[in-house]
Amino acid sequence: MAGRAADWFLDTWSGAEGGDRSALFATMDAEAERVPAGARGVRFLPFLAGQVAPEARPGARAAFAGLGIEHGRADLYRAVLEGGAFGIRAIWDQVRGWCGDPSLVRFTGSGALSATWRQIIVDAIDWPCEVVDGYAEARGAAIHAAVAIGAYPDVDSAAEAMVHPAVRVEPRADGVAAYRALYARWRELSDAMRPLEAGPDGTAP
Repeated sequence: MAGRAADWFLDTWSGAEGGDRSALFATMDAEAERVPAGARGVRFLPFLAGQVAPEARPGARAAFAGLGIEHGRADLYRAVLEGGAFGIRAIWDQVRGWCGDPSLVRFTGSGALSATWRQIIVDAIDWPCEVVDGYAEARGAAIHAAVAIGAYPDVDSAAEAMVHPAVRVEPRADGVAAYRALYARWRELSDAMRPLEAGPDGTAP
């Protein structure tokens, strides 16, 4: 949901869907970093393909709100990153309610390359996170295979040996305070859009 929305935005601005967007990614990351928390009043719901968690809302759709003539692409991209982070926050709250506080949280994948987005997410969930080198999720199969052949005694020891954190990101007090209030407004926007959700045939009621 979150990463897909960021990819969609970059594809839309680059005009090259699915191509090499690394240069644009770096440029937009730097531009978004210069936009203050709250994206100068722009809010974004990242439900481009509906919402799966923390509740199933297949008819939910993405939306920008608060747009004005003063806003540019950096504001919109910052709003996309924040909207994605708030979607993660909603799932985070649900999982913590089920399982309690985690001992460790890590980022991986292409989104983890964005220093701006990493900080936004950490501030939004108010929890420190480690950034893992490369695409560590692909190592899951290798970890289990290593345990199966006896190279490591258990999954934990194999993961510790094969997955290497590169950076630790700590919540910032000002960001945590800002996103606590902004998340509440984002939830209000999400709830306000419920009457406009698409029906089974893809059309709005």
